[in-house]
Amino acid sequence: MVASAQFEALDPQTRKSVEIIVEECLDQCSKNTDWYSKLGANEAHYLRVILLTAVADYVKFANEHALDTGHVDDVSAENLFTLAPLETTTKITLENVIDAIRYAVDAVENHVTFFAPQGQEAAYARAAVYFSREAAFSAARIYGRVAVTRSIWDTRDEAFIIESLLNRDFSPSLQSRIANFNWQANEKFFAVVGDFDISSSLRSGFVRADLRNAILQLGGQVCISSHDHYTILLIGMGPVESRKDYLEVAAALFDETPTVCFGPVRSHIEGAAATLRAAVNGFKARVAFPNHPSPMRAEDFLAERALFGDEDAQQELYDNVYLPMKNDEHKTQILSTLQNYLFSGSSLDKTAQILNVHPNTIRYRLKKSVQMTGWDATDPREAYILTTAIKIGLYKDSQM
Repeated sequence: MVASAQFEALDPQTRKSVEIIVEECLDQCSKNTDWYSKLGANEAHYLRVILLTAVADYVKFANEHALDTGHVDDVSAENLFTLAPLETTTKITLENVIDAIRYAVDAVENHVTFFAPQGQEAAYARAAVYFSREAAFSAARIYGRVAVTRSIWDTRDEAFIIESLLNRDFSPSLQSRIANFNWQANEKFFAVVGDFDISSSLRSGFVRADLRNAILQLGGQVCISSHDHYTILLIGMGPVESRKDYLEVAAALFDETPTVCFGPVRSHIEGAAATLRAAVNGFKARVAFPNHPSPMRAEDFLAERALFGDEDAQQELYDNVYLPMKNDEHKTQILSTLQNYLFSGSSLDKTAQILNVHPNTIRYRLKKSVQMTGWDATDPREAYILTTAIKIGLYKDSQM
């Protein structure tokens, strides 16, 4: 598009005058703003077309209404913002448009004699101010509608991404939506799940926007979705190695919330699905652990998650807890020691009697088991996790 129909309809001399106005406006944008120089060629072109059309519309408006003393009805500048594709609004913001309108009004006032008959300069200047106000209002309405539309589609896309990952659906539709986040192929992810304060949708909108910006400043990106009565965050960590900074930022979203569960750090899109399922299932499993800590780690709920059918948790207990003991049983007898200790009421003497060894040998093996599994059988909570892991292992082995 070289120019609009409104601009082309002007006589040659007026077109030249309008171009002078627009060039002066763009020159001021270049000198006084930091956004104009960052526009791509297409965006700069569309901005110029919009301004040429706006000034052409102003000239028509002023010629017809500059001398009107009453209220002018049916003044609209919304046609200006149909000249460029919708995507342009992501590159040229409403604030940018307002800057351009202000500089355009200044240029018109500086060269009002280009358009105003002698003696009507003041009236044409007032018309420029009035018309620019309508253009600004129209821009605000258009950008508002675009924001609402984009928000609806962003919300749907984010809900689709979260739902697909929870269901392990790695379809092309998921890949295309995830591409919008610019996550790297080896991106590290972790999920956060919690009750979100839904008492104020306006407040929640501001909090979510602030959260997104804060995470962006840390170098990451977040996908947010609400499911049932809880909110899910999937955070792509970018260059950051630790969850700590992101968790501090995310805490604002769950202000005064008693329960928040965060998943383990995992890599790649399959890892994103794993940390999401871990966090969601850990959050749901909290009912079986009334005095749970907060925030909660999904890893601390492995036993409850496994009990409620979380296959990831069952496999993690089998691979990371049971198998290392089983594979080393011929050397250490740790698995048989733990199994008898936990299944006999955590009695040292009874375990020693069953295995025909001294109680101090049982104590030694229990200490070694902590190094091997990461869990302490003498702690009631961790003993429950070890018991669950061993039972899962025994069952899986029986099915082979």
